[in-house]
Amino acid sequence: MLHLNKVTLRFADRVLLNDVSLMMHKRDRAGLVGKNGAGKSTLFKIISKQISPDEGSVQTSKHYTVGYLKQDLIFDANKSVIDEAKTAFSEINDTESRLAEVNEELQVRTDYETDDYSEL
Repeated sequence: MLHLNKVTLRFADRVLLNDVSLMMHKRDRAGLVGKNGAGKSTLFKIISKQISPDEGSVQTSKHYTVGYLKQDLIFDANKSVIDEAKTAFSEINDTESRLAEVNEELQVRTDYETDDYSEL
């Protein structure tokens, strides 16, 4: 769940976001459109907690994560476009790899009563 409540953000004397509120649930999908400079990227930076609003609050569920691909990329010329896009999901990929390692180890271990097994 994502809940923005009266989020306001200013740059110098310009109000970029003013009292923005929204709520999204686990399976919700949304699109964001607007003219250049309207604050779309800034809103995503607030949602992904890269920046904080001047006013208002951003609340998320406990295991909330955001995959965010920056608008202006510094990229490795040796990577394909798809490989570069996948970097937005590196945390998920790392977690899946670790989960596979733990599952494999649990299948072969028999020391069920040890602290090492419990920690695993």
